[in-house]
Amino acid sequence: MKGGFILILITNYIDNLNIKSFRIERFNDSLVEEAKEIFKNHKEKNIIYGEFDDDSWKLLNEVEEKNINFNFNQIKFKSQNKKRNLGEFNDFILACKTYIVFMLNELSIANIQLIITTLKTFMNNTDYLSEEKLEFIFEDKKLYKYPIIVNFLDFYKIEISDLVFDILEKKSNAFNQKLCSNKAQRNLCNMESIFKFYEYIDLFWLNATKDEKEEFFPIKLWWEISMIIPIRVTELLLTPLDCIKEKNNKYYISLRRTSLKGKKIKKINHKIELDYYIQDVPITKEIVNLIEEYKSIVKYYDYIKNFYFDECKYNNNVSERKTLFSKRSYVRCLKNIKQYRNKFFHDNTIEMLSYDNMSILLERFQKNILGEKYNLKVIQKETKNKLEYDEIEHISLLDTRHYAFMNLALNNVDPLVMMSYGGHNNVSSGYHYYQHLDKFVEFYTYYMAKKIVMTKQASNDKEKIKFELEKDNNIDNFFYKIFSTNKKKVKVKNGFCCSEQTEFQDCMLVDNDCYSCNFFRKDKESIKNIINEEIENNFKEIKLEVEELKYLIKNFEHEFNARERIGLNINKIKSHSNKNTLLLINNRGDELYE
Repeated sequence: MKGGFILILITNYIDNLNIKSFRIERFNDSLVEEAKEIFKNHKEKNIIYGEFDDDSWKLLNEVEEKNINFNFNQIKFKSQNKKRNLGEFNDFILACKTYIVFMLNELSIANIQLIITTLKTFMNNTDYLSEEKLEFIFEDKKLYKYPIIVNFLDFYKIEISDLVFDILEKKSNAFNQKLCSNKAQRNLCNMESIFKFYEYIDLFWLNATKDEKEEFFPIKLWWEISMIIPIRVTELLLTPLDCIKEKNNKYYISLRRTSLKGKKIKKINHKIELDYYIQDVPITKEIVNLIEEYKSIVKYYDYIKNFYFDECKYNNNVSERKTLFSKRSYVRCLKNIKQYRNKFFHDNTIEMLSYDNMSILLERFQKNILGEKYNLKVIQKETKNKLEYDEIEHISLLDTRHYAFMNLALNNVDPLVMMSYGGHNNVSSGYHYYQHLDKFVEFYTYYMAKKIVMTKQASNDKEKIKFELEKDNNIDNFFYKIFSTNKKKVKVKNGFCCSEQTEFQDCMLVDNDCYSCNFFRKDKESIKNIINEEIENNFKEIKLEVEELKYLIKNFEHEFNARERIGLNINKIKSHSNKNTLLLINNRGDELYE
């Protein structure tokens, strides 16, 4: 192997404090013995099940469990070992186990499983990095694999050609560069799909049967909560059972937030109480009602004995539910419930909904409800620049956090409070969440206009429409000029005169300039053009305000009065958005149904 280093970065935690020291060691027998001691320690804490020498381990962290299998292809290993020096197969497996054990204080068990799965798959597909399998490496587009492979090769030496290593290293560097240049920029679904999802989940909820509601209640709660609070999926799934508090006539939800994200120094304990803290966040009465309704539906299952097995001798060991989301309700809604029970449940069943469960539920909602019930075509992200009326991009559980930050900003939530909700160390850490705020506002404007029209809140009363939105003098002046009418109309060039003058006193006040007169009304086509131009100008103003807002967020710690200036920016953005909502209702009401 090029370079020839065989090392691992060992992290020592001092007296269980969040303080690290490091040492670098070459792979050797003493390192294996140290790994065995760490393994024993984690086993005593019920984090690892199995023995160090076993072919598979089970990792458990009170949130989820993962199986770690070391069943590498021994036949391919021996075949390649005849052509080049790969060492002993048992030593290779021992190196993998040692490597994984030292990752336990650094990574989640899901990431640890990803590492070992990636190593196994890649070694199998490439015949342990044989030059004969270069074609596979060239064609493989999943760059995230390569830092995993390169890091392991820095730890354990096997003979590979310089050409293979160069390609691995280049792909690893490409991934790291991509990660740096696109930091925290997820491949989000487009905003049109977000608001279309809003529409259809509301429509579904209005007409859902009792069974449909129970099945997809976790999706409804995830959507309503995570679109206004920037919470990670696992954090949401760890929401305590008794999560609602009332203080001074305001409602709060108690959420578990990770203690690890955003910290340069961290140690993962794989225990909920040590890796998460409780944060109380304000919520609406509507969300409180949703939570209480869900709890009333699923509490029934908590009292059923032997729920997971027909004859469960382990019943006393099944964990008591401590979280809001019910795994039993999820299992009850499965079509192949008996097969699922027998295959997946055992004496250490974790009584909480898992990330995988939630992902499956969201996939099912998009397939069965959006696809089959409402005849929408769910397409993959970035497949099209413009969607058809019956298309929606695939939504993932990771999409909502980004939009929650934008929702908070548009609701005038203080930047420091947003920083706290997001788990950031400073305000500027959230800069990337504002990158597409102008497009978000644009789609939100269309969504609100359509919602007002479709719920008939607008009817035909222009004054009623105006008061549905926030009061804005500029809106009033503009609409007085365009829409207010009198019974008396006199046809003039390019429009009508609505003055009730008996002589020409109003005309003389404006020196007979109809266009500058308050009583002049454009004809229908002229009005439409004026409004379209006004809408376009407002969106341009929003874009300018968003650019200023992004600058203030990025330089929050250094700009004078940044907090107050951000508030002014947000208010201007909302003012332009509200004005456009009203313009859209009056000018394009019929189009909004399309």
